[in-house]
Amino acid sequence: MAETYIEHDEVENLRCQVGALEELLDVHEETVRQQTARLEDLIRSRTWELTLTNQLLEKEIAQRDRAQKALRESQERFELAMRGANDGLWDFDVETGKAYYSPRWKSMLGYRDDEIENTFEGGIACIHPDDRPSVLEAIEAYKAGKREKFEVEFRMRHKDGHFVSVLSRGFGVRDLTGRVIRMVGTHVDLTQRKAAAEALRASERSHREIFNTVTDSILVFDYQAGVVADANESVCELLGCTHEEALRLRLADLCVGEPPFTEENAQKVVQQAVENGWFQLEWLLRTRRGEPLWVDVILKRANIDGQDRVLMVGRDIRERKRAEAELARHREHLEELVQERTAELAAADKDLRWKTAFLEALSESSLDGILVVDQDNRRLLTTQRLVDLWNVPADILADPDDAALVNYVVGMARDPETFRQRVVYLYAHPTEASRDVVEFTNGVVMDRYSTPVLGPNGEHYGRVWFFRDITAQRQAEEERERLNKQLLETSRRMGMADVATGVLHNVGNVLNSVNVSGTLVTDKIRNSKLPQLVRAVDRMKEHADDLGAFVTEHPQGKHVLRFLDELAAQLTREREGVQAELQSLMNNVDHIKQVVSMQQSYAKAGGVTITTSVDELLDDAIQIQAASFSRHHIEVVRETRGVSAVQIDKQKTLQILVNLLANAKHALRDARREDRRLTVRVEPAGDDRFRLEVADNGVGIAPENLTRIFTHGFTTKSDGHGYGLHNSALAAQELGGTLTAWSDGLGRGATFTLELPLKPAENKK
Repeated sequence: MAETYIEHDEVENLRCQVGALEELLDVHEETVRQQTARLEDLIRSRTWELTLTNQLLEKEIAQRDRAQKALRESQERFELAMRGANDGLWDFDVETGKAYYSPRWKSMLGYRDDEIENTFEGGIACIHPDDRPSVLEAIEAYKAGKREKFEVEFRMRHKDGHFVSVLSRGFGVRDLTGRVIRMVGTHVDLTQRKAAAEALRASERSHREIFNTVTDSILVFDYQAGVVADANESVCELLGCTHEEALRLRLADLCVGEPPFTEENAQKVVQQAVENGWFQLEWLLRTRRGEPLWVDVILKRANIDGQDRVLMVGRDIRERKRAEAELARHREHLEELVQERTAELAAADKDLRWKTAFLEALSESSLDGILVVDQDNRRLLTTQRLVDLWNVPADILADPDDAALVNYVVGMARDPETFRQRVVYLYAHPTEASRDVVEFTNGVVMDRYSTPVLGPNGEHYGRVWFFRDITAQRQAEEERERLNKQLLETSRRMGMADVATGVLHNVGNVLNSVNVSGTLVTDKIRNSKLPQLVRAVDRMKEHADDLGAFVTEHPQGKHVLRFLDELAAQLTREREGVQAELQSLMNNVDHIKQVVSMQQSYAKAGGVTITTSVDELLDDAIQIQAASFSRHHIEVVRETRGVSAVQIDKQKTLQILVNLLANAKHALRDARREDRRLTVRVEPAGDDRFRLEVADNGVGIAPENLTRIFTHGFTTKSDGHGYGLHNSALAAQELGGTLTAWSDGLGRGATFTLELPLKPAENKK
């Protein structure tokens, strides 16, 4: 029983253990299930994470592929841009000293790619020794942060020995501490640019020289500020001021202040020129010395260096007015010739004023054509001027993409590839500006300027393009050259007209005597006794058969012989009178020939120093005025002692002498006296000079006028112009001499003394 009980207890015990094991197994199974569930959740979570990671990796790989492709395309564009820009690329490692110099960098200096060591020292060695310290200093200053950008100009030695001017630009790559570890940049060959700049400066000097050598006076007037912006040398000579004084002139300074030449009238004239584009008139102004001055003025509105200005082109017309007044006094039979010459001069003057105004406008710029694109190269603004410049079709204007407009314009460019490369380069370099000149197949030339639009923090918003038609400027330069040549020819013709005027004046004086002689001969013939002789002969023919008885017995016949005797004496006197008048007429005709011949010789001999006889010089001068002296009953006395021949400029000396004789004639003509005497005296004035005096007993000179008798514009004659004595004094100075005047007062005559060297200074040496 005991054994059975034990077994029973063991079985129970085993059953309990088995139950416990089953419970423990259940617990373990639940734990395993929970662990398995957590493991499955963890596996699913990890699988999802791996899936997301894989997708991100695939996206990153795709992005890297796109970035690499974009990088390759950017590198290709960069290489194309660098090739198009013809710049050299450099890149060096600051820490290692290793460098990279592009083939173009080396070819600028005439080297092959393998002929320059790719080190920092290899590049520095090519720099001109004088420029090397400043370049190294600039590099160190940039590395130290003392310079915002690296940009320096220096010279580099070419392989053949000469030096090339280079502009180097670059930027640095800095590490986290701000230290420059790498520098990259470009070299630009400045040779052509410097040559172009020098050519531009030469062109500007040439334009300035043309501006200053044009005989017409030119003022550039800032009508908005009311001041002169620029003036050529002719203005200074005309107004008698310096260039600095000319730049301080205001509109009121160019007016005499009396109607209709007041400042208010001048402002109206300028306003009309501004509104209508140009205006022309004759204007009376005053020089800086207060002298009145008549000028022919053309006002033309012009754009000078981008500034709105009015060009005032003036010409001194005092001589023309005096010449016209003098020509108007000539006799009727010369009027047709004078009018014809005046018409020719007026036509030439009108043509010259128009062409000179067109020349001095230089160039007139129209409104720019403007194009604005955003950072994505989409057009934001296209002005109508730009559309008109290129006649852009409507379908292209409707496309906002700038590429469509670029493709359209490229087709019209004379060099389409260069046009396109410049656009591509600037769009690839959004911070760079550019300016160049573009020619088109239709002959139009445009100035193209492009500048980026940047925000205050350097953000790139887009780009603005400006296009200006400068075709007219090119054409104006060619037209200006042609007009300069035409101006010289017109000046030559004006000189010929002056000679003609002098001839007409001198010949006109002699023609008065010719007319008087012709009238006297006509009157003598009209009043001749010849008809009475005819009647006497007819009466004798009637008594031919008894002529003797008729003469001795007939009451009328007894007077025939006495009548014939008186008639013969009368006809003899008439013949002698007619012969004398005919001889005077022939002498006056010869005088006209001499005047013309002398005028021709003077016109050819100007500026030439010759040895001439004093008597011959006086003969020529007196002969020109001989008819006037005779008409006004003036006695001419010549006194020559101690001087026989001199070396002078005969033309200028004769002009002075003729002018002095003419003034003396007027003084004697206006004097109320019978004994009108003019004395011409020549005598030595030292060892190397001689004195020539012209004295008269005419109206004399007031004491207060002696100090200003030679002043330009001063005259005491009602029909005078105050030009002759002033010019004579200047001519005397040019000959190395002096011209003076003296008078004891009104009614007591005057003496003018011309003192000259016997020989020119260069001949005396």
